[in-house]
Amino acid sequence: MQKELNDNSKPSKGKPSAGSGDGKKNKLNSKAGSEDLPGPNSLPPRGQKRGREMEIEKEEDYMKRHDVKIAIPDLLKAYLVDDWENVTKNQQLVPLPREPTVAQILDKYRANVPKKRSGSAEADIFDEIVAGLKLYFDKSLGTILLYRFERQQYLEIKKENPNKEPSDLYGAEHLLRLCGKLPSS
Repeated sequence: MQKELNDNSKPSKGKPSAGSGDGKKNKLNSKAGSEDLPGPNSLPPRGQKRGREMEIEKEEDYMKRHDVKIAIPDLLKAYLVDDWENVTKNQQLVPLPREPTVAQILDKYRANVPKKRSGSAEADIFDEIVAGLKLYFDKSLGTILLYRFERQQYLEIKKENPNKEPSDLYGAEHLLRLCGKLPSS
């Protein structure tokens, strides 16, 4: 189809246009020959776009990546269901600020995981993942993790603590919600 479009956009050689009479300079007055006029679509075709090739390479690199999988045990899944019922059906709010906070939980996790050689790629990746979880929690709490009934409490606690991140105010219940929202491929 692209070839047909390119062929149609090229001026025809040697053929007089319909309604042009002798095929000379009368093309400007003829509507039938207007497709032969030079215009924005009559430029010679350029080479293939490289954007598609780059996307394929990126997708291949993406497929080679290792996924971070967080398995949630059945006991914690049951806790998530209870949490949902308490907030949505019983309209019970989790008291804030929580102790331990999400930041404290992630710091304890980082401290209790067997140490990798400092400066190694594995240690750097582990630290980056933990920092990424904290950042993702802070950015997604107000939009993804809270139930409708909790949003007013969120706005109030933000006003009371403008210099604190949500990970310094919320606790394990909300971190567990984040883990439940992560892809589980």
